Amino acid sequence: MAAKSVDPQATIIMGGMMHWQDQGFFPQVLQALRADPDAARYGYFFDGTAWHWYSRASLVYDKTAWVRAQLQRSGIGPKRIWITEANLPVCGDEANGGFPRCEPGRHRGAPAQQAAFVVQAGAYSVAAAVERTVFFQFQDDELGPGDYYGLVRNNGTARPGLTAAQLVASTFRDVERVQRTVSAGGTVELITMYRRDGQRVMVAWSTNGEPKKVSLPNETLGATLMNAAGQTRALNALGEGFPVDLPAATLNDAPPGGPPDFIVGGEPLIVVERGVTYRQGTLAGTVRDPQGRPLANYPVRVGPTTATTDAAGRFSVALPPGLYDIELGERIGYWQAAPVFAVPVRGGATVERSVTAKQVNVIRFPLVGKGARP
Repeated sequence: MAAKSVDPQATIIMGGMMHWQDQGFFPQVLQALRADPDAARYGYFFDGTAWHWYSRASLVYDKTAWVRAQLQRSGIGPKRIWITEANLPVCGDEANGGFPRCEPGRHRGAPAQQAAFVVQAGAYSVAAAVERTVFFQFQDDELGPGDYYGLVRNNGTARPGLTAAQLVASTFRDVERVQRTVSAGGTVELITMYRRDGQRVMVAWSTNGEPKKVSLPNETLGATLMNAAGQTRALNALGEGFPVDLPAATLNDAPPGGPPDFIVGGEPLIVVERGVTYRQGTLAGTVRDPQGRPLANYPVRVGPTTATTDAAGRFSVALPPGLYDIELGERIGYWQAAPVFAVPVRGGATVERSVTAKQVNVIRFPLVGKGARP
């Protein structure tokens, strides 16, 4: 209130929260504010919240959604969201003598993995509508033994993360519309940004330990392909899109013997097109039985949307451009077929995919028992 009395245009942001030490703190603060009889009149005394998310890139998206849900659930409603600290601390940097060593469970990564984190966290920030994102920190400084967070080393030399941060700042800007699609059974991330100057920026990466070959939906015949290191080359459309090879994720933070836990995806690739405006596309197809006959009233899931086939076994779903999986639901007499992964949907066009359902083999046994008749 004091700050607003001096400057009514001042932006009041809560102090940055680390969350993990006390996960109930933020909901409790919101509850206390709601109980204050004067709070609503003054916008609950704050304009936005600030957060610190480290090591796991997807936290930037997932936890931003959690923050919004808490604000909505409390009755306070939408507020600005800033991320005032985000990064992956560095290990195994030869310029620092390889110290500290990279070990699973320490939530650290090699310099190239830090660069991948920066690009992925930057893309997630745009997709989640985070107003400000700060990568902490610019230079290593003297945080303590084994703590290297800098995009720049103390000797003044740059890590790959600095180039990645510059790329994010110059490319992921002036965004009017953004769309996130997750495909290939949850293992391919694609974040598509439409800029005011007509550029379309697609950022894609593999989230698990396997490389992926995908076709990113194209609106033009040619684009520029960039990696986190800022290297570029021309990319031509082929077939249904721009063919790209997404490297496998390598930062498995799971302890030995545990299930894989990739906290940062593989090297992200960035595709930039020019002269693109947003248009919806359509993914359509026919569901058939093993004999080729169309199946009516069959549930089909296309990305986040559920549809049902018509009398001719057809489904058709309007979608934002992106990569989508097609999955069949369950129906008596049939099993779900294997999903069709990462279908590229292009704006203003209809993509066709047909799916064959597996038929259940029913074996009849004679009823045997007292008083039973075969």
